[in-house]
Amino acid sequence: MHCLPLRVLGLSVGLLLCGCGVSGAFGQAAVVAGDCAGKESCGAGLEGPLAVGATATPSIHFDLRGSGAPAYHLESADTQVLEAHEGQLKAREEGLTGLMVVADDGSVLDFFHVWVKPATALQLRGELPGREGARELNSTVELVRGEQLRLSTKLLGAGQPLSGEAEVQWELEQDGSNKSFRLLDEGVASERRLVALGVGSAKLTVKSLGLSRALALHVVDVGNGERAR
Repeated sequence: MHCLPLRVLGLSVGLLLCGCGVSGAFGQAAVVAGDCAGKESCGAGLEGPLAVGATATPSIHFDLRGSGAPAYHLESADTQVLEAHEGQLKAREEGLTGLMVVADDGSVLDFFHVWVKPATALQLRGELPGREGARELNSTVELVRGEQLRLSTKLLGAGQPLSGEAEVQWELEQDGSNKSFRLLDEGVASERRLVALGVGSAKLTVKSLGLSRALALHVVDVGNGERAR
């Protein structure tokens, strides 16, 4: 375990949240997100506490006068709370630690405070094509044939949105002789695309970090406005 140098602690001014990134205490580095268009979290990975068990791979942008990007690596002041390896962060247990941006010669270029918090709820959100923004889904969703629903998950800790990526299991239960839905994997663990193929019902269960959410799905016959039974 590394101890945060006293000279770094003395200069600590906390985190500055700014647009699509998080600035370090020295103002020499920032965790940036790239293109934030249409993205709630902007992808920076430090907009909220990291969920225990989740990972994040921050992208670091430097503002060093007279210098390009230095050779650097990330170090955690308390590896029991947060582990940093090959640029990836792993949240291990609840707590607060310093994340240092360290030049390969050992000098500290900048640092961030990182909170780690256990997830207490798993939120399931959906977005229909043509509608702006995703909305939290409750117990039941009705679609018509041919509609597609973009699904995503969000971890919460005592109601607070948490950062980081965690493994997500998606389970779609439907009658073997009547496949009314197709769940498509688009390459992101926390996202799926649901396609309504025909009239029928199904149950979707989503699990992550020991938490779960269930959703009843129905494709409605628009001719009579009733669900298939």
